[in-house]
Amino acid sequence: MEQHRDKIYSPRFVGERFKEHTLPFEFLDDLQALEKINNEIARWLYLQEHPERKRVPKNFYKGISYGLTAIGEGSAVPQTELISPNTGLFPAPYHDYFTEAPRKLTEAIHAMEVGGDPSEVLPAEILLLLERFGSSLQADEFVEFAPSAPQKAKFTPEGRKKLLVGLSKDKDYTKDARILGEIIDLNKEKMTFELRVGKKKLAGPVSPDLYADFLEAFAEEPKGAKKPVMIAGSIRFNSFDTPKSIVSVGQLNILEPLDIQWQLESLKALKPGWFDGHGSAYDPAAIDMLSKCIDEFYSLTKNPSIYPNPQGLVNLEWDNEAFDITLEVDPMDRKGVYHSLDLKIRRSTEKTISLDQDADRKWLIEALRTSGIE
Repeated sequence: MEQHRDKIYSPRFVGERFKEHTLPFEFLDDLQALEKINNEIARWLYLQEHPERKRVPKNFYKGISYGLTAIGEGSAVPQTELISPNTGLFPAPYHDYFTEAPRKLTEAIHAMEVGGDPSEVLPAEILLLLERFGSSLQADEFVEFAPSAPQKAKFTPEGRKKLLVGLSKDKDYTKDARILGEIIDLNKEKMTFELRVGKKKLAGPVSPDLYADFLEAFAEEPKGAKKPVMIAGSIRFNSFDTPKSIVSVGQLNILEPLDIQWQLESLKALKPGWFDGHGSAYDPAAIDMLSKCIDEFYSLTKNPSIYPNPQGLVNLEWDNEAFDITLEVDPMDRKGVYHSLDLKIRRSTEKTISLDQDADRKWLIEALRTSGIE
């Protein structure tokens, strides 16, 4: 059967991960989601033109398929084609609905971008399918659906959240995320688990290929102790970005007790007056920013012990036979003071640093290594 090919989508993925026109594998799911969305828009367009019908003709989707043909330059621009059968010298009779669909989707996304109402372009049930697109985008990433047009129809994580929360009956949405906690229940019969995150409990399904990992994480060593874990997957959040449930798990890692992220996560649970009536609560967003800044500490073989400070600072401490080291840092601006005491000669060193600065982080890592914190 002869085929007709149309370039229908060339979304431009923008962000650090997409430089050198590289598209991470996880975004192949997004391209598959576009296939479903495009088919549903084509179906809707046909029924709009034929209100007397309740469903599309039996052969409406016959021979229709989609393909990724290239990754274009300029960040990552996947070139996708609609492949449809020819009828003699001409495309199949329903071909135009499928090629019109991308224009309607781009129009709806542009309406989102400029503060308009995308439901005036497409029905809510189709817009909700965008839950399957862009769930892996990070805060500084976005997708342009018309990268070469004056109006690029920018699809951002914030715009995606606003759309889905606005359309959702429960005012929630899903996105890919990582959550730290402790597995407190594992049901083999139902293949479900329960994760304790601070004082909150989240339920989710266990995929068969990860069951052995869940079983190891659930085992108590010593008795009564729960192992800290990091779960990566699809998480459902409310409009305030508080996790509600775990939709699916793609990865589970058992963490060390002194894992940096795990220790920082515990600071978020502190309430005002946590230290004998003194001490303020920490801003969770500031703790997350601090976590990103000290991620390089994982290159060292020894993680710091992390403690809250009643003055609102965070103390990170390292020690060995030769040195006693403390970094007091303000999580709000990531500025702090490095203190090092040479235990042999009783000489102290002090330096003010900013963890936002590459040079200061490099100096700190080198200072720790020089002190034997390899």
